[in-house]
Amino acid sequence: MKLNPKNWNSVITTNVLQFIFIFSSVYFAFWLTERRSMKDLENVEKKAVEAMITELKNNLGALKDSQPYHDTLFNKLFVVYDSLVANPTELNGITLQEIFSGQLTRSYNTLGLPYLSSVSWDSFIKTQAFVVMDYDIVNAINTHFRGQQNGVVTTANRLSDFFLSEAMFSTENQETHLLQLIYLFREISGQENSLITSTTNAIKLLEETYYPDMVVRVDTLEESKLQKADTL
Repeated sequence: MKLNPKNWNSVITTNVLQFIFIFSSVYFAFWLTERRSMKDLENVEKKAVEAMITELKNNLGALKDSQPYHDTLFNKLFVVYDSLVANPTELNGITLQEIFSGQLTRSYNTLGLPYLSSVSWDSFIKTQAFVVMDYDIVNAINTHFRGQQNGVVTTANRLSDFFLSEAMFSTENQETHLLQLIYLFREISGQENSLITSTTNAIKLLEETYYPDMVVRVDTLEESKLQKADTL
């Protein structure tokens, strides 16, 4: 059966319309799937940010408890060290453990090491939702948690190892071992102080980015409290 040339335009138009309809349907289905996937990723991102803020605030509390203790402790140990250097006979038969124990002010946690977590961030970067977060935020939060791990967490582990070593229970080379201990406490105190600032900035960055309305309300409330206090 031969196609009448007069009907060619009609056939071509019909085929073109069918092609457009099929293409549009496939494209719309693809777009809808992508849209749903993106929405799912954004929901995961939101939940991850909530967990990160909570975790960072817990870390901040632990740091604020530990830093002043370590700062006081290494200064007290320096006084002990100077005394022992001036009177070396006082070291006879005394272990570093005994010297250290005599300077403690808290009995429930002699080292006062903060418990710092990064579970929320470690979990987040293993998800596909990681790709939807702004690069600058990713870089800032990642830098914070790397600093936490390479600083306070690493020094805390070194302190723990030192307290399990023979140096703590030996009656030899006490001056050297005491100085090592002092510098470890001074190091972690400085790192904690720096990490307090970094943690505060990380919390602020996440809250201002994801919950700007809440931040504004909190700031307004604090300002109202200050104004009321000034009035009283």
